[in-house]
Amino acid sequence: MQRAYSQSFRAAFLGLPTAFFSTLLAFTGCGSSDRADSGYYDSTSAIQTSHVTRAPAQQRDDHTALAYPTGDRGTSTLLVEQVGGNEARLNRDYRYGIRVTNLTTQTVHGITLRSRAPDGLRVIKTSATTQPLTDGQNVYQVGDLGPRESRVIEMTVNPGREGAMDECYAISYQPPTFCMALRVTNPVLKVVAQGPADADICQEVIHKYTVSNTGTGFARGVTFRDTLPEGVTTADGKNVVAADLGDIPEGQSRDVTAHLRPSRPGSFSSQAIVSSEGDTIRSQTVTTNVHAPKLAVAVNGPGDDYVGKEVTYRVTVTNTGDAPARDATVRLGTSEIGRVVAVRQAEGARNAAVGGGGDTSLGTINPGETRTLDVTAAGTQGGVLALNAAATAACAERVVQSAQTRIQTIAALLLEAVDEADPVRVGDNVVYDITVTNQGTGPDANVRVTATVPEGEQFVSASGATEASVDGATVRFAPITTLAPKQAVTWKVVVKAARAGDVQFKVSASSDSVKAGAGKTEPTKLY
Repeated sequence: MQRAYSQSFRAAFLGLPTAFFSTLLAFTGCGSSDRADSGYYDSTSAIQTSHVTRAPAQQRDDHTALAYPTGDRGTSTLLVEQVGGNEARLNRDYRYGIRVTNLTTQTVHGITLRSRAPDGLRVIKTSATTQPLTDGQNVYQVGDLGPRESRVIEMTVNPGREGAMDECYAISYQPPTFCMALRVTNPVLKVVAQGPADADICQEVIHKYTVSNTGTGFARGVTFRDTLPEGVTTADGKNVVAADLGDIPEGQSRDVTAHLRPSRPGSFSSQAIVSSEGDTIRSQTVTTNVHAPKLAVAVNGPGDDYVGKEVTYRVTVTNTGDAPARDATVRLGTSEIGRVVAVRQAEGARNAAVGGGGDTSLGTINPGETRTLDVTAAGTQGGVLALNAAATAACAERVVQSAQTRIQTIAALLLEAVDEADPVRVGDNVVYDITVTNQGTGPDANVRVTATVPEGEQFVSASGATEASVDGATVRFAPITTLAPKQAVTWKVVVKAARAGDVQFKVSASSDSVKAGAGKTEPTKLY
């Protein structure tokens, strides 16, 4: 608050022919006049001031000034200046001016100057409104001055004696004024959100937000929040992007960067909310379409085949997603009863490796494309042979598919009958060795062997894998319950040569796999 001051300043008339004005308070002036005529002053001359000091008054030819009330123009309210020369002639009218300037940006009211004329100095004329003398003082009404406004009081005096004459002026203004500066601001927040329209599911999705104050003043206590849709989180697993942006000055902005990770393909949209001192705004909606590859595997092969035979399967891997399946591979394997023999690129397929089982590279499979492989496998024993195909690619879920083939076995019986001696003397014994071998890939069951002793020979005995029963010339052996692959069983039949001649020893075998039976004849010469 500015106080009202009443402060005297003395415009000292420097007596004839000495200095006409001096100061009661210490004045410093600046500038000089090129006019020596004591009867002239320029009421429009430029204002030139400096601050008040405690040094003795410095007298200039044409200019004495006071910044009132502090002596510093930067902190004072009024600037009072003497305008005109500083020397007058005895008994001749002398003109000068008192210029008062409002140094502030506010109107100053009721400015007055009071002075008491020294002995010998008579006021002839003034341009100011005057009041009746009060205690011998002249009162000059300056009135109100607007911001930076100046007003000059023109004075005409007549000195009646020689020497220095001092005239002091008291300055006052009303009312005392306290000016409070109130700045009215209107901060306006704006938020711009940016994000990719499309993204790969295995790539980090970056959303950038810029919050700006496009108005005036500070936007205080600004907060940012973006609630993410289901299926998207921040890099640290949160479903909300939040930030305290503090105060944003006018013309400035704050940036928020969100590193997001989608967990599944789809279209995801979010909208940021920015708040400040009760004001809330929303960004435009940012929508990102997340794309992902998706693999599908098909395995086709025969339903049945036989042990030892090669089985061919066709394996197709298709990308049914909407993003490339990079670094696609398929791992091939079989169940325990089989093995992968070869992997060949099917006609029209691309980028398929050729070789055995394990991992086969398929390269990059674009959306809608297919890779086709022909896989050869073999069953090592009877049972169910499964060919398994597991496809993988970058950013794609692993998928597995298989095809099953029932591997059948074949029981192949080999019947042998061999005489241990040939020719045989009548009266001697001859031994026939009977052997049944399963040369097939599967077991056989209920293997039965029957021997027929020809005329000219007489049955003596039988032994071997099972017991024998004799009915005349027919020898029957008890059945073999199971005959495994590559397994052989033997019997011996001993007969006696009864008369000379050429005879044939006959043997037959049957089983569950050989219904019609198989026969073998072994000739022997009896003499």
